[in-house]
Amino acid sequence: MTPEQLEIQRTEQGKICAQSDAVITTAKLFGRPAPILIKADVIAQMKHGSVIVDLAADTGGNVEGTVLGEEKVTDNGRSRLSEPEISKARFPSMLRRFSDRILPT
Repeated sequence: MTPEQLEIQRTEQGKICAQSDAVITTAKLFGRPAPILIKADVIAQMKHGSVIVDLAADTGGNVEGTVLGEEKVTDNGRSRLSEPEISKARFPSMLRRFSDRILPT
């Protein structure tokens, strides 16, 4: 894809991400760093309590600012998880945390 096409794709994906409660990214390019699909401006537009799970963190991540093994929570309450083998290690706790945010207690 050309750089222009990639930017159009990021813009359109950003619109969907901004409306989503949970986003899971999985894009990997074997032998190369993962492409950045979600930039900081998109994260800032997401709803309070939204969760992003970056499954490509071990190859650089699909989310701008991803650091392997770190959970980040923004000032506006958006969580980003980027742990190796997250499906085994943290996914159940992430689901509990997310459900606590959207379901009344």
